[in-house]
Order: sequence, then structure tokens, then C-alpha cells
Amino acid sequence: MEKICYVSMAPDTASIQAPLDRQENMTVACLVYSENILDVTQILKPDVLIVDVDGIPTDDVTSLLCKLKEDNPKLKTIGLLPNGKDTCLLHMIEACFDSLLLKTDKLEAAIVDAVKSVLCQRYLMPVEITRAFIEDILQLKVNTINTFYQRLEQHEINLSRREAEVAYLLKQGLKNEQIAKKLQVNEGTVKVHVSHLYSKLKMKGRKNVIVFLEELMSA
Repeated sequence: MEKICYVSMAPDTASIQAPLDRQENMTVACLVYSENILDVTQILKPDVLIVDVDGIPTDDVTSLLCKLKEDNPKLKTIGLLPNGKDTCLLHMIEACFDSLLLKTDKLEAAIVDAVKSVLCQRYLMPVEITRAFIEDILQLKVNTINTFYQRLEQHEINLSRREAEVAYLLKQGLKNEQIAKKLQVNEGTVKVHVSHLYSKLKMKGRKNVIVFLEELMSA
């Protein structure tokens, strides 16, 4: 018999409890989030923990999951995300959820499949969440490159935007061929940018440039 715990800020649990109760091999305990939620959950020792993150601070969710998984590494977790609200998916994934679901009118039909999936070591992420997650990743990439470019400007290192992109990828240890594929340009073009980079930084050797750029970002 699989033990399921459902944690939320709201006492209305029908959409979660009803479909799971209909499963012969599952028992469900519904808990309202409170200060003692960690102690209660540790006593119940569930196989699967479902957390409705709506209204619960992200840091509290992360702390709860980390402590529970430290106590029981086999615990599987599912995060329920509010539909239409701005939720940082990267933070939810960092919180150690094994699957993520949106709270939509299809939740009642999806929750049983989600529980079965995590018990079979399968990560579940609906299309809507996947798209939003990709957008978060792309935005993070833009922000990271922008930060790198700003750091260059702060140290009066005048590189073109493309040269800065090449420098950023070079710092990550990528070879010219790999950089060319990333930027969708010819390898010869990358070599020209690398040559300009050496000249503007007034140094020779790829390793020296990488060390310099790493020190620049950590300064």
C-alpha cells in the first residue's frame, strides 16, 4: 500500500483526495500547512508527498523537501503550481520536486498518473510548464551573458557584442568548433574573434585568457 501525503494552505482537498482514494493500493493523508508540518510528515513517513506551493514561501518548501529527503531518500515529491500565477520554475526544480503539475480543471484526472509516474522513477512535467521552463532558462542565459558583458565594460575592456559572446563561451572551456556551433557561425569567424580578443586583452594563450576572465567575474 502506497502512502500519499498532500500538503496545502487550503483545507479543500477534494480534487486531490477523491481520485487517489479510489485507488486500491493508495492511502491519502491531507494536511494543512503549518509550523509543525515537518514533524507530522516525518511521523507519517509517506511514499509520495504532494505539495500545493500556492501561498507557501519558496524557501519553506525547499527546506521542507530537503529535510524530508535527507531523512528518507526514497521519498517522491510532486509540486502543484498555481495556474496563471508567476512562479519561478527554476526555484521549484531546485526545491527537489520529482514532478510538477499545474492546478487546472484537469488536475483530478492527472494526479493519479503523476503519483504512478514518480513511483516508477519518471519525471512528469506538462507541456505548459515545459515551455515556461525553457523560457526561464533562456532568460537566465541572456542575463548571464549580459552580466558578463557589463563586467567587461566596468573594467574598460572594449569588446564588440560578438567578441564578448566568444569570450564568454571560451571562458567555459569550449573549443573554437564548439563555439562556432553555439553561435551558428563558421569556425574561421570564431578564430578571427579569438585573435581580436587576444589583441584587446594584450595577452597570449587560451589558458591565460580563461584565467583572466574567470578572475574578472569573481572580482
